Amino acid sequence: LEQTAERGQTVVAERTARQARGFRFQDLGPLALKGKSIPVRAYLLDPAGAGVRPVAAERGLAGLRAPMVGRDAELALVRAIVDRCETERHPHLVTVYGDAGVGKSRLVRELVEWAEQRPEPPLILRGRCLPYGDGVTYWPLSEMLKELAGILDSDDASTVMGKLRAMGNALPGVGSGAETDRMIDGLAATIGVIDSSDELSPRQLRTEMHAAWRTLLTNLASAGTVFAIVEDIHWGDSALLDLLEELAERCAGALVLICPSRPDLTAHRPGWGGGRRNASAIALDPLSMTDAARLTSLLLDIDDLPDVVRARILERAEGNPFFLEEILRQLIDEKSIVRDDQRWRAAADIADVRIPDSVQSVLAARIDLLPLPTKRMLQRASVVGRVFWTGSLGEPVTDSLDELLDVLEGRDLITTRMGSAFRGERECIFRHVLTCDVAYESIPRRQRAGLHAEVAAWLEDVARGREGEFAELLAHHWSQAFKGATSETPAADAEIERRRGLAYRWSLTAAHDARRRGIAERARSFAQHALELAVSPDEVADAAVALGEAHQLMGDGSPAVAAFRVAADALIDAGAPDPLRAASLCGRLTETQVRFVGSLREPVDQATVWSYVERGLTLAGEGDSEARARLLLVRSFWGWGVRSEASTSRITRSSEERAADAAEAVGIAARLGLAEVESAALDGVGSVAIGERRYHRVSETIDRRLVLLPRLRDPFELGDALVMAAQNRFEMGGYAEASTLTSRVYEEVDTKDWASVLFAMAWRAKARLILGEWDEVLDDLATAAAILRAGELAEPPPFSSLVWTLAAFIYAARGQVDDAHRLLAMFPTRVEEGALARTSSELVLALVRRGRLEEARRSFKTLEDQLLAADVVRALARIDLAEADGDWAGARRAIDSMLETPEPEGPPKPYAACAAELQGREALFAGDHTAAQAELERALALWSGLGAVWPAARVQLALARALHDKDPDAASECAHRALGVFERLGSIDEIEQCRSLIRG
Repeated sequence: LEQTAERGQTVVAERTARQARGFRFQDLGPLALKGKSIPVRAYLLDPAGAGVRPVAAERGLAGLRAPMVGRDAELALVRAIVDRCETERHPHLVTVYGDAGVGKSRLVRELVEWAEQRPEPPLILRGRCLPYGDGVTYWPLSEMLKELAGILDSDDASTVMGKLRAMGNALPGVGSGAETDRMIDGLAATIGVIDSSDELSPRQLRTEMHAAWRTLLTNLASAGTVFAIVEDIHWGDSALLDLLEELAERCAGALVLICPSRPDLTAHRPGWGGGRRNASAIALDPLSMTDAARLTSLLLDIDDLPDVVRARILERAEGNPFFLEEILRQLIDEKSIVRDDQRWRAAADIADVRIPDSVQSVLAARIDLLPLPTKRMLQRASVVGRVFWTGSLGEPVTDSLDELLDVLEGRDLITTRMGSAFRGERECIFRHVLTCDVAYESIPRRQRAGLHAEVAAWLEDVARGREGEFAELLAHHWSQAFKGATSETPAADAEIERRRGLAYRWSLTAAHDARRRGIAERARSFAQHALELAVSPDEVADAAVALGEAHQLMGDGSPAVAAFRVAADALIDAGAPDPLRAASLCGRLTETQVRFVGSLREPVDQATVWSYVERGLTLAGEGDSEARARLLLVRSFWGWGVRSEASTSRITRSSEERAADAAEAVGIAARLGLAEVESAALDGVGSVAIGERRYHRVSETIDRRLVLLPRLRDPFELGDALVMAAQNRFEMGGYAEASTLTSRVYEEVDTKDWASVLFAMAWRAKARLILGEWDEVLDDLATAAAILRAGELAEPPPFSSLVWTLAAFIYAARGQVDDAHRLLAMFPTRVEEGALARTSSELVLALVRRGRLEEARRSFKTLEDQLLAADVVRALARIDLAEADGDWAGARRAIDSMLETPEPEGPPKPYAACAAELQGREALFAGDHTAAQAELERALALWSGLGAVWPAARVQLALARALHDKDPDAASECAHRALGVFERLGSIDEIEQCRSLIRG
């Protein structure tokens, strides 16, 4: 208060969460301090002595404050939203759009001040996205959490956890216990405090964080209204935006999420808040000329200001309030407007004043007018960022830090916050981010790198023990320090190398941290940057592996393969000083290409893959090792994964050779106690059986993998075992069991690995199609699309594409042509690229339904060239295509191949059902209704016995057509039964056909 009194400014106190319940504001009126009387609007009584923190910096000319102008309608709308939110006790997301300086912050400030005057004022939480690339992911929530728990950036990890536990235990309705501990751990991860012994994988950690924030905000919003203000979300990472939307959808209580944003947000997030009943958007346009003139008069009642100058000011500002204020501040700085006996007067030469044509130019002019030491201090602060601290500014050559900062504050360029994130240091904030940007641009380029290095060194020191929270910032500052190091004079090689090494270290740390949190795009970005900084073979290998793992997190195999190849080549070219590590990378590279071919977007070159397999086996040697086991299991998949190659070379492996490789890999893994490798090798055994169409042998192998589940720690292997079991049950006709197994992935793997989730959703959607659960398939599509968006992938990985193509078929069947077309447009060249049959089969269903028969034919040609397991959906699609184009012979060949098996048990029942349905439909097409009836009744019995609701309804409709002339009553009864199913499914063509048969 004494420091504030010296500056003659108003104090505005903001409640923290711990202070929000059980305390209240009191209007203290003017306080006399150091001979000055300063107005104190509100001050929080806090017997615990924890102190208070201010609201975000206000803008406005020093000592003057104009009322908000031209925003009455927008403010009334937001107030109405708040009232509705409090009445309904349901969250609401409000996005305030507007260009920089148009008044977003002022609107929010007016809303907060209105709310705080109410009998039960809200709890105010504030956070701000940072403009470093895509922003530091969860930084805004980190700021809110620190405010709630009283955490300082200088606190070590144990102190942070202590404060979080105290906060959690004090929350009403939470208390102590396992659930509170989970919430605290999830919240701690937001600020980078993660237990190193915790085995949570990226997706699980991300899910725990999201759940923790839902629990926290629901608890707070149940006790009273909460405003969660997230500034500048146009810089927000997709992961943050996903969480904000999730909070708006899934929290309870009076939670108002207020997100000021520039219009840029809609460019990379076009669906933000769209279509949700609890989301609103408000756009702020520039002020009208009348409102701008009124604001000018309210800010400064200037005597003798010529009309021509006033007009020029208004014309330049173009209705932007911040631009207008900065023009007036510049005139004051230049003494073109002066204070005289409590009045503002225009100087005699004001008519000759030059007014810059942009707000950046105005800010640059104001900064140039500063005394040199003050200007340099402002520039140094801009390197730190929008918020900065005295410790980050170094020691000035002249004057004291406080004196220089007081000058800047007196010019309304910065403001001091009451309280600080660092103990014993003054915390300041630029009044506007544009001021920070312009100050940074005014720094000579040759000086920037050194300043970034000094800031990074300071941040490293204060962040010791909490690297996870600051890794992204440190990566940013050290990268900038290295980037410009060669322009410094003199450029010492040792210093340049030191900065490069630190930039590499923190970029790789940030990549690992982002992956652990399940933020795929950030992990990819930092890993790629680390790879660009890497010099030694080990550095290249580590960074390339991190990049490959980031791509694998979203199941994007092709770039993962490219990254793993870089890692393997780096070690091999260096002479493989660690042979087993080099061999392991060869295995990782090739396993992705042959075992997980469904994740690839490009064809595979056999010769290249084989060369890495052989090189890896040579490096691994003959003894038992994980590397050798994985390379052998790669060979066991050879006929499965390597089908489409860019080269003309052809490398073959017999079934016997592949089976021997798989058996040896199983043995090595069992002897070494490597459950994950044993599961993968058993997958190789199964792939041999699939190629031979030994369906029951595959089931036996699947059961052996399931026995290993309790020992599996790798979420990817665990998910693959469950999904492959689901695929097998699907092929055997166990559709309900297949759906249950994929749902287990959500329970046991969903929180651990993105790719496994997408893989599971694909097979669950397929089972649900057969079971007649079409609405649930569309629910899966929405979930899969959200996962894809979180990973910032342009299109789904091939192995998960069938969620989209099945949804396209359902939309087409329901007559939602635009939705079907939108989804099909995502796969313009899928057929030509040689994609997996289990993707193209579903695609064909949709193509036939949309009448795109030529594309469907090309797709089947691709499927026939691929050596994959039989596929019921492929058979049903082939039947549909045969009815559309009359190619019954082609359909017979396709389905007959599915019936071939050397096993005495014969093919699974679904394939027999498909064969009977094909024969019945072909006979019906030929006019032989008696033969059609017999085959269709056989197919109906088989489908009904399997609980296959949709295929059974298809057959019932065909049977009704076969019976129509011979037995109209039986035909009508069949049509009635089919109609009930198709009405529930919403399949409009079949509904009309059923009704037509019923009418006779």
